[in-house]
Amino acid sequence: SLINKLIEDENVYDFVRSAALDSWLCLFRAGLKTRDEVIAYFKRLFELPAGAEDFLRGSLVWKCLDLKAVELLPEIEKSYAENQVEEMLMGDWSEFQKLLAEENSRFLDGSDTQYDLVDDMISDLERWHCFKNPKEFMREESEFSEPVPNFAAAQNLVW
Repeated sequence: SLINKLIEDENVYDFVRSAALDSWLCLFRAGLKTRDEVIAYFKRLFELPAGAEDFLRGSLVWKCLDLKAVELLPEIEKSYAENQVEEMLMGDWSEFQKLLAEENSRFLDGSDTQYDLVDDMISDLERWHCFKNPKEFMREESEFSEPVPNFAAAQNLVW
């Protein structure tokens, strides 16, 4: 599929590839892909070569965590062992195991709407900060407990 080609194309920007990977969880959540189909594709992705601290590999590991994909634990452990997962973002192997062992999954129980299909674009976007009126975020100087120094006053400070 075109989504798979996008995910697997190393010339595509990492964040775009990761967003395309998200679409697999969206399709599963919407009932358009089965869990077995998602697991099979993710397993195929683990078979592709990956470099050290590979962004897509880390993203794939994170999606496996969301999906509670215990079937892929050998592949995930191998990715950690081969230093393909950026631990600064994902945590180390033992931290991953602890997270996987937690009973709740916001993805599986439906409380995490990140992977839901968009039904109403306006209501989905209106909560985004960039679409808010900037005056809603402005505060009057009287709201501060102390006067707000301006740049000119700050330049007169002696260090």
